[in-house]
Amino acid sequence: MLKGSTLQVIVISEYIELDAQIKGLTQRSIKNRRNSLGRFFRFSGDIELTLDVYLAYVSDMKGRGLSLNSIRQELRVLKALVRWFYRKGYLDEDLSLEIPLIKVPRKMVDVLPLEVIEKVIGAGTKAGKGDNSINKGLKIEARDALTLILYTGIRVSELLRLKGKDINLADKTFVVRGKSGNDELLPLAEPLLPMLKKRLGNDRLFFVTSSHLNTCLKRGCDRLDIKLSIRCHGLRHSFSTSMLQRNASLQFVSRLLRHSSVKMTDQVYSHLLVDDMRRVLNSYHPLALKSLEPKQVFDMVKEAIEVTKVQEDKRFNTEVKRDKEKIVLIIRYKRA
Repeated sequence: MLKGSTLQVIVISEYIELDAQIKGLTQRSIKNRRNSLGRFFRFSGDIELTLDVYLAYVSDMKGRGLSLNSIRQELRVLKALVRWFYRKGYLDEDLSLEIPLIKVPRKMVDVLPLEVIEKVIGAGTKAGKGDNSINKGLKIEARDALTLILYTGIRVSELLRLKGKDINLADKTFVVRGKSGNDELLPLAEPLLPMLKKRLGNDRLFFVTSSHLNTCLKRGCDRLDIKLSIRCHGLRHSFSTSMLQRNASLQFVSRLLRHSSVKMTDQVYSHLLVDDMRRVLNSYHPLALKSLEPKQVFDMVKEAIEVTKVQEDKRFNTEVKRDKEKIVLIIRYKRA
């Protein structure tokens, strides 16, 4: 077994610098890795690193009142380091398999429909009587920036890094610099094109800050008397949930979100679709389906129609009629 001081030298010279460069980690990721491991080595000192030391470090973090998410993140970095040491031959056994990851209870995410968030953005960035030209300009910047997040699901940190040259109107695509530092190509929705065309010459695509965007969202919620607190990342959640509710494949949504795996997308968002799961349960479970009364079946059909949002589409005039024996859906297309 290697002692802490010996491992620390190897960490600095090889793992943090060389391995991080090979993987193409961003400076921010390298800094976070260095800080996490620095905290561990200050705790372990110059003693032989065994499984008991790692477990004692977990207890120490709990004793210092760190959140479960913070502890889990520290352990992820530590497990990756120990696994790397074992592959390099610096350790005789792979202790990373024995280091437990803290289980963090799944946090329910509050989600608003995209149509509601669009109204929130409008209300939160509407110019007031006392606004001067600068304030009006800032609100326009915020409105356009939030709209881009709403239509693409990108992170606010990614939005702030966008430049005019990242937009390709001919191909209707744009380049995003993700968390890993890699450039990734994403599609643009048609309604965004006129707004983005005016910004192609900008160095920074939007002159906004995350705090300003969150302030606009809060203002919009207050003006519409919406009690739910929305932040920029909430727009990403609503984007994802809305796509999944409209039967977009999990793989497709995962690619749009640029998650490292489909499993991550499923873990984060599948529990938000409980209403959809309830409809599937009642529609496919043979005992549940057999036990439903006609009125309950009609209610399920009507609810399924409402979920599609076709009734809110101005191109259609939709009407649902029901009597004791049947349910009738009438959809009339309104020509432009």
